[in-house]
Amino acid sequence: MALAAKDRTVSLIKAYSSPHDLLMKLLREGSRTFKASNIECKADHFFNFCVTSISLRDWCISDLKLTGKDKNDFFDMHSKIIPLNYCGAIANSSKHFELESGRKSSVSGVVNNTETLIPMFADGKLREDLAVEASSFEIQTSDGEVKNLMLLLFETCTEWIKVFQQFDLKHPDEDLIGSMFFQYL
Repeated sequence: MALAAKDRTVSLIKAYSSPHDLLMKLLREGSRTFKASNIECKADHFFNFCVTSISLRDWCISDLKLTGKDKNDFFDMHSKIIPLNYCGAIANSSKHFELESGRKSSVSGVVNNTETLIPMFADGKLREDLAVEASSFEIQTSDGEVKNLMLLLFETCTEWIKVFQQFDLKHPDEDLIGSMFFQYL
């Protein structure tokens, strides 16, 4: 039996009741993505990060009670913010296997790679002698660019906070984004 509109909840998972809750989830998924030690876990978390990012779009539309032209304008704004667009393309291709006929993806591939991580200590000094190799991804765009995973995680969260600021939605301080990348030796 279908629920009446007044009986519907925002989420069946009660921990998520607002766009802010989902934005905090995005930050946690970004942290798990960056810190995952093997490529399978990194892929799992990156998939969740991208799905959470595109879900945020719908949560914002619902919370702001946007309809008609305002809703379409929000969709258009979202698609023009490059990192959010990339996450949407990755989420949709991962969920649906392919896009509808006539639609073009902004991402052509996500490729495994290895990158060197150089620790920075509290004093701001890099310690190249403690560098480690880590599994990662390169995001290949449809226009031939290659995006670094860490940068995409950072830019996506930064852009979402800007959207939240623009629409006066509750959001964490931008400084919290950096904590996604903190690891203790």
